[in-house]
Amino acid sequence: MRTETLEGRVLGSFSVGPDWKCNNKVEILSDDRLYLSGCKGERIVDFNGKQQLKLRPPKGCCRYYSNRLSANLFPWSANGSRLLFDHTSRRVSVLRNVGENALEVALLGNAGLELRNNRQEVRVVDTVTGASCFDWRRSFPMGDGLHFFRVASVSPSGEFVAMAAEKTLAIYRLPAICQIQH
Repeated sequence: MRTETLEGRVLGSFSVGPDWKCNNKVEILSDDRLYLSGCKGERIVDFNGKQQLKLRPPKGCCRYYSNRLSANLFPWSANGSRLLFDHTSRRVSVLRNVGENALEVALLGNAGLELRNNRQEVRVVDTVTGASCFDWRRSFPMGDGLHFFRVASVSPSGEFVAMAAEKTLAIYRLPAICQIQH
């Protein structure tokens, strides 16, 4: 990976794993830092590849959206100091899971079940310290007809996080200094 200016002046370079082995993704986070996702997980590095911070997204979450047409194209503040994770998942009882799997097998995969997510987690972290600035979770009963989208966004200043759900827009002020959770 090589980072250079428009004039061709090299700012830094480093090696990453081959794309066939790990799906490397990189984006400019700030004037001197990159967001890098690859073989070594999600991390913040300088232009020479020196790790500044190892990121720990919510379990099962991948912060980097493969569909860049999602509502939140750049899930970090303008200066790269705050990073947003918006993750949905599905949790059902073991009995329900077994029943759904049995139905799919019995109907040779043609049951037409709509396995909708019923949980959402939104987290904002400080990209310098790794501390949590905002950690929010909610669960919904199955079958309530909710459709989840990535509907959270961090403000360009990094001072606010906004979330839309149903017909409500909630805006929360983030703390100036985020707390490290133990």
